[in-house]
Amino acid sequence: MSSVTSVVINISFPRAPSYAKYVERTGRLVAKDGDSRVPQVTIYTSTGCVYCTRLKGWLQEREIGFAEKNVTENPAYMDELAKLGIYTSPVAMIGETPVVGFRPNKMSELLGLARA
Repeated sequence: MSSVTSVVINISFPRAPSYAKYVERTGRLVAKDGDSRVPQVTIYTSTGCVYCTRLKGWLQEREIGFAEKNVTENPAYMDELAKLGIYTSPVAMIGETPVVGFRPNKMSELLGLARA
């Protein structure tokens, strides 16, 4: 008679550190108006966009401040993106670098955080 043994392996992945804890640990300052030492984050979103919601949630989870420009509510914001050759949302502007779509690993890299 054979018996079956089951083994449960419990794997946990470390949660990405919050931006505030990262700043505290590294001494890097949180971006404030006019502070060029840390990149400013501006996100371009549209109403009803699932990836826009995910992008905002990702930033909020990490306590990263951002300015939001909704292209549905203000079409002039879409003109700003069009000047860069971008015709979609979401777009995260990290400093002067656009990140098109919801790309947490790229944003983590640009913000100097551990990968998402």
